[in-house]
Amino acid sequence: MSYRTINTVNTKVFSPGTLPVGRLEHLVRAATDAQNTSIHWANYIAAMGHGFPNEGEFRLFPLVAHHLGDIDSVEAQVWLREASAWAKAQSVRTLAAQAYVTPLLQQRDCTVIWTKGTALAQRLYPDPALRPSGDLDAICHWNDLPPLLALAKDQAWPLKVGQRVLKPHHRYLSKELSWQLPSGINIDVCWKPRLPFAFDPFLIDHLRAQAKRQPSCASFADPNWLLLETIEHGLTANRVAAIRWVVDAIRLIDQQDDALDWDLIIAIARRYRLQTMMHFGLSVVTPFTTALPAHVLPTLARHAEGALAVDEIETRGKLRVSRQGYTVSRHYTLVQRAPDALYRRFAPSPFARLAGVPWRLRLALATRGLRLGLRAVLLRRETKSGV
Repeated sequence: MSYRTINTVNTKVFSPGTLPVGRLEHLVRAATDAQNTSIHWANYIAAMGHGFPNEGEFRLFPLVAHHLGDIDSVEAQVWLREASAWAKAQSVRTLAAQAYVTPLLQQRDCTVIWTKGTALAQRLYPDPALRPSGDLDAICHWNDLPPLLALAKDQAWPLKVGQRVLKPHHRYLSKELSWQLPSGINIDVCWKPRLPFAFDPFLIDHLRAQAKRQPSCASFADPNWLLLETIEHGLTANRVAAIRWVVDAIRLIDQQDDALDWDLIIAIARRYRLQTMMHFGLSVVTPFTTALPAHVLPTLARHAEGALAVDEIETRGKLRVSRQGYTVSRHYTLVQRAPDALYRRFAPSPFARLAGVPWRLRLALATRGLRLGLRAVLLRRETKSGV
């Protein structure tokens, strides 16, 4: 796979399983190219050799089995059968949990928006079991959270382990609460879509407006948000291979072409300074689809943020990041996006964030800034020289 269009990002630092390289390219093609699945699957098995699939790869097997149909004559058919049986059982549990919680939400007039795997499985796949998900993911507006909290209290849903009790100031310090339903399925409810959108209510208000146009109290997020979320969430290292994000993005682009507003997607990316991340993610997906409009990548490239955004992508792509490295990356992420926030008064200034920071972290911040500056100079030189 060629990365000429995204050569500003060092793809070698990404943890295995995040990008479709090596055997994962064959697996992604087996899951997306229904006409030639058997060929791509054979190439995947050959590339694996004596290895064993990661759990993240295993989650794509039900879709591969669906494309292959009769799998009796397919090598490693045991994997496909086991994955399909597990996915069907998991899908039954998840859909039952959704059917249980939806009437309760309607009774309390709690407006939530299903997102992530909950929405993708039911909007993009002919059978939700082809895209198994372990929990329910939803977004709600902060103002819609009180009736949901009351519902959880009345139903005695326990908070997920590690969750703190919600307090008023957590509106800005936290972003989600998770409860365990009686079936054992968790429901994760966010009032901030993701960290890059934490300072600005624009996007959550947009999603809320989209939801109110649908009659149900529990509706699905629109495809524009799902694509943004799929790429931004997928380009994060995980011990479970995150490769499924590529397949989700491909299906969104191929199937939701009429519903995708690329001008809106580009505008949101620019608003939250995600142009570089979206350019990188869509460049990864481009070899697997022909439905991406020709103007999208050049437009995003023209407004790319530079070395700081590249560094953010690379830091998130590493499975093992030092605590200092993560803190520094998060610091730059906040400083990068906070100035344009509609309610930035709730975000401490960069100087206030440094108060009480240990000297080692201060040194890391300074060193990282010098390295980023040097990298920016080198990138400009490479660009001018035509490398």
